[in-house]
Amino acid sequence: MNEDLVYRPTSAATADELAAQLCNIRTCTRRVTDDLSTRQLMGPMLPIVNPILWEIGHVGWFHEYWTLRHAHGEAPILDRADRLWNSSTVAHATRWDLDLPDRNGVFGYMADVLGRQLDRLGSGIELPACYFYDLSIRHEDMHVEALVYTRQTLGYARPERLGDPASHRAGAWRGDVEVPGGRWRRGPGRAPFDAATAELGELALLQEREDRAAAVVVDDEDRVDHLLKLRELQDETHGFQTFIPLAFHPDNTPLQHLPKTTGMLDIKQIAVSRLVLDNFPHIKAYWQMMTAKIAQIALRFGADDIDGTVIEEKIYHDAGATTPQGMRRKDLIRLISEAGREPIERDTLYRPVTRTETSVTVAV
Repeated sequence: MNEDLVYRPTSAATADELAAQLCNIRTCTRRVTDDLSTRQLMGPMLPIVNPILWEIGHVGWFHEYWTLRHAHGEAPILDRADRLWNSSTVAHATRWDLDLPDRNGVFGYMADVLGRQLDRLGSGIELPACYFYDLSIRHEDMHVEALVYTRQTLGYARPERLGDPASHRAGAWRGDVEVPGGRWRRGPGRAPFDAATAELGELALLQEREDRAAAVVVDDEDRVDHLLKLRELQDETHGFQTFIPLAFHPDNTPLQHLPKTTGMLDIKQIAVSRLVLDNFPHIKAYWQMMTAKIAQIALRFGADDIDGTVIEEKIYHDAGATTPQGMRRKDLIRLISEAGREPIERDTLYRPVTRTETSVTVAV
């Protein structure tokens, strides 16, 4: 096992249970892809879906990268796997033009990865590696859902092997979703939060994907992979103090035809960032971009910082932000207090600052 792995919370599944989950989700993947022709496995280039042959190869690569290579330190099975299936580096529009293995090659690669995982689990598993098996299984869960909506988008018939659709006997589907009451812990050493917050974070984790630094259009597939790479880099360097999900402001730019982020998307991004980036000390909801009210709500969904009073913010206002260009100290304190949090002034290194009429003290 990789000796540098750090402990992260897991599902507490045993090696046998993880093996069963791996086989179960792979059966689901095969059920929604086995009946497709070679032509259907590629399909037309659309900005809202992936070529199915690429997507299932990406699923296998994700398993291999995080469990076999990262957790167990194995060498890559395919030398060019990263160049084909790393969604953080392979641009969406190029995925139809890659020199992918054929159908048998992709499914053979996935079977090879699964076989090696099962061999590893047959000898038991150490706790730090469990997290990456959980992660890979949930990632394939997410892509099974994506494969289903890809089939629907492309007009493919419903797979016969899925069985009969569930009957609708529960009345109208509109309205609230019931979530069991109680309190849930977000991670070791952090404050508990309510079940509604957990549910929002989990749903967003399945739905939101990467926003590339060089591409303003959000590719609706890779955001979580991007967060995972940030977390991996933080494990290696411990160099980040905070993560700041920035709302998209396209006005007065060549991209002003694109939609801005909504308040719900901003809140989801905060919640997901706090759940995924469990090694980042702080998550900031920058009120200048999100609005003060959304930033205040974000303090209940994982953020612990909403920035400061600011004097005269220019950059985002030039791009369409309509928030005030500054905020008075007493108004900032009120926002934080009414969110049920304790206002603490800090310096740039997140050290508490204490002010009196005659002095300023920084806790070192």
